[in-house]
Amino acid sequence: MNKKIYMSIISLFIFVLIFIFYDQLDTQQNQYKFSNIQKDFPVPLEAKLTNVTISNKNIKKAEKYLIKGLTNRASTGKLSNYKEKINEHGWKDLIDENEGNKKYVFIKNDNKVWIIVHENTFTLCIIK
Repeated sequence: MNKKIYMSIISLFIFVLIFIFYDQLDTQQNQYKFSNIQKDFPVPLEAKLTNVTISNKNIKKAEKYLIKGLTNRASTGKLSNYKEKINEHGWKDLIDENEGNKKYVFIKNDNKVWIIVHENTFTLCIIK
């Protein structure tokens, strides 16, 4: 077999594998599950549940998630996409009084959820 044809076949095979890998990665990043503490509140499928300790007496329940690449800038990347998905599920943004804070407040019916965002983590909080 001609070396040029052989290299073309190998290159095509590698390209197909990369395309499949990135397509699956993108699909996982755009999929959501629901929170354990608020059954109709979406959480990115790629987020991994971890331990959280809450000492705030205004918080009834909380879950902390690890998610690589998350930043606290609302207008960029994963957080922006996540906030859009939350809105698609009927949750409305409330304006947080502390603009510099990394807390986002969502309300649906009589339920209020805080999202506290740090680099690569976020905490969902159900308010009393």
